Amino acid sequence: MGACCSSCADTAPSSGMGDVQSTIDSLIGAGTSVPSGIDPYLFLTAQVNRYASAPAAYQYVQTPFPLVSGSISENVATAALLINQGRALDAVQAGTGTVANVANASAGFGDPVTTVNAQLAAITSSVATWADSLGLPAAQYPGAPFDYSSLLVPALIGAGILLLMWRK
Repeated sequence: MGACCSSCADTAPSSGMGDVQSTIDSLIGAGTSVPSGIDPYLFLTAQVNRYASAPAAYQYVQTPFPLVSGSISENVATAALLINQGRALDAVQAGTGTVANVANASAGFGDPVTTVNAQLAAITSSVATWADSLGLPAAQYPGAPFDYSSLLVPALIGAGILLLMWRK
């Protein structure tokens, strides 16, 4: 896997995706490392599942995968590689990536599980960071921080009902 864009290409190793986490973090301010105590395979699956609620152009997953610890299924691995390839293609279309990056992102489809296992941290970071940059909802997994923004609409509706009742 190559760098996701020309900005990352300056610091990414040419022989694979390598550790581009600090470059990605500095570019968009994301913190996508696996939280302490969370299984890395479960965390990757949770990140892949974020794309089930993505706009149609980025909806690489129709139905979220079950969260399983200890290993990764071929379907999750393939989806992660598709997302990574999509990110590389998106960068090319935006003028910030190269065709070589797309070729690198496409190289693992012959054996997706082995590819993802070999590059688990980098692929997880890539999938999570792109989801963050697309504004997708936070990953849901056991032990995930609660997203209080999901309470905003019900709270506003409740406040409106109380206001209407109070006026009567």
